[in-house]
Amino acid sequence: MTHLFESDGAQVYLRPTHWVCWPYPMKKGHVLVLDIPCTEAKCIQLTPRMILQVPGTSCFSVAWGGDARLASGCTNGHIAVWDVDASEKPLIDAPVHDTLVSAVSWQMLPPFNTSGSPDLAARPQILLSVGWDGSEHVTDVLDPYATARFAHSREPRYAAVWAPWNGAWIVDMGDHQFGSVSLRTHDVGKHHVVGFHHGRILALDASAFHPFIASGSADGSVHISNALQVSKRKAIEPGGRLMHCLLYTSPSP
Repeated sequence: MTHLFESDGAQVYLRPTHWVCWPYPMKKGHVLVLDIPCTEAKCIQLTPRMILQVPGTSCFSVAWGGDARLASGCTNGHIAVWDVDASEKPLIDAPVHDTLVSAVSWQMLPPFNTSGSPDLAARPQILLSVGWDGSEHVTDVLDPYATARFAHSREPRYAAVWAPWNGAWIVDMGDHQFGSVSLRTHDVGKHHVVGFHHGRILALDASAFHPFIASGSADGSVHISNALQVSKRKAIEPGGRLMHCLLYTSPSP
């Protein structure tokens, strides 16, 4: 189970292995890796296993890739990757975007070995990132300086997530829409709209057990969409069920 906590601009992500990644996007910009014990205690004191940082910049977004590979998008447009079981220094630190990288997401498929077979023991190496420059890049950590820009918009991008049931990324398309990024050979990089909101999309998440996508927007709404159903119709329509709507009412004078 994955849990998310927020406090003073910081986010905590709990992985199934009970490791926690804690970025400080508005403070020091460090990434803290914490061990969370299995306990019934309501309050525990945590000590960082390690503190990760990228020289000259701050970490803004993070994504786990397996049990020990961690990626971070930085405020200067760089992408950093660590193998946290090997070193506290970044494996790569490469310039990808022109400005802040707001979301990163691994392609959670096994890479191919030299014989052309899937290497199930290998760590993910393909990373998608979106940023405030409106760009959408795919980076191979084995060749981080040769990134592929799949799309660009005049609007900043805020969210991206890997959807296991689709075998594709779901991304904020910058115009209040979100959709899947095709990885098929004949139309690689093309987008298929899954749904839309009436405000800027700020968060996306995907179920590991169902073809459902949760999307949150600045208009205060949360939608649950069936990505397979909408992609099959190839139609731009709401495609989702409204789960929550936050309304603001100005106080009476």
